[in-house]
Amino acid sequence: MVKNNTVIVRYATPSEGEDMLQSMRVNFDLQDSPEIGIFWYNTRTKKLFGVQKCIACDDMPFKSNKKFYSKFHKTYWAEQYSKQNPQFRGPDYTLTPRGRVTEMQDKGFELYVGSWFNKHPNVLDLVKDEFNLADVTVVIDSRLDIGQDWDGDI
Repeated sequence: MVKNNTVIVRYATPSEGEDMLQSMRVNFDLQDSPEIGIFWYNTRTKKLFGVQKCIACDDMPFKSNKKFYSKFHKTYWAEQYSKQNPQFRGPDYTLTPRGRVTEMQDKGFELYVGSWFNKHPNVLDLVKDEFNLADVTVVIDSRLDIGQDWDGDI
């Protein structure tokens, strides 16, 4: 915590330490759980970046038979671009390959990507590893093609 440009340091109490350990024990079983979210792909480095995700837990509701991560590519790119994050070059988030992982009710996980995926099939293994997915169905969606956006406002 910073107060009046002074850093305040305090030591955790034994009770706080035990609370932290208990929380870690509870979350230990969730660490390899499947996740949903968004990402971009850097074709030069062959790596994902800008990954935003969360665990697709049982208590998360399905909306229209899907579990979606709540952050949108456009919103997250704008936030990072305004912070001058060097990975987010230029104001147009659609000019870099991007994708989204969702969970379909009773059908497993789907990876939504543009046709750019056909030239970069290695993305499948990167996504499976990053999002802890054993299996995923790839869905080519023209709205995720380079330079494309969703029609109208969401």
